[in-house]
Amino acid sequence: MPVEFYDFYRKSTTSKKIIQDIVHKSLDSLVAGDMLAAIGKKTSKKWFIHKVKLTSLGKKTANLIIKNRQRKLPIK
Repeated sequence: MPVEFYDFYRKSTTSKKIIQDIVHKSLDSLVAGDMLAAIGKKTSKKWFIHKVKLTSLGKKTANLIIKNRQRKLPIK
């Protein structure tokens, strides 16, 4: 797992296992919602994700979230 994930979640928790579980569950829920396509290896017990790619629905949703976060200046 990239170091950026650990640095981002380091503020709230200290265990690397907990951070891995959080990121893995987030990726799984995005794949289940058809917002992300995952490439990896699946064993009988676990799914190992190597690469991810946003789908068209994921790109539209991400753009909508970014657009809604932009605030207009209160100029009269």
